[in-house]
Amino acid sequence: MSRGILTPKVNTASLDRLHVDSRSRSRFSLAGRALGSLRRARAFLLVTIVLLNATCAIAPLRKEPVDISRILDGVYAGRASSWPNEAEVQVTVREGRMTGIELVRHRASWIGRRAESAIPLRIIEKQSADVDAVTGATNSSRVIMHAVYDALEQAVRKSVDAP
Repeated sequence: MSRGILTPKVNTASLDRLHVDSRSRSRFSLAGRALGSLRRARAFLLVTIVLLNATCAIAPLRKEPVDISRILDGVYAGRASSWPNEAEVQVTVREGRMTGIELVRHRASWIGRRAESAIPLRIIEKQSADVDAVTGATNSSRVIMHAVYDALEQAVRKSVDAP
């Protein structure tokens, strides 16, 4: 005897779709259990996304451009961070133009790594650190841009202080 949970009259073909909870002695379908699991998983994902959006704001762009023509020739270092991304760059300036950008260090997710090659090329092509971000890697793109801004601002200060 099955203590009243399932009676011998239960159709055995429906047993694969039926689960009996021995503690509460209630019956519910496997589809209902799966739906409940999906709802819990969706709620967890929504909470995770909200928390990440609250802590991972996209770095805003700076507005004031840097006059590169006033910078003396040389290699200048810059760094920037906006959680969870960080970047360190070395910017080479020759004859009043940016001629090279080396990404010394870049902490980013797998998708943020897409900005590592594209952003320095765009900056050199435009001769400005204000370029279009890589789709899907906006924060990484902007962190790299800010690191270049930082290097250029330090270069301007050094150039003004130079005799």
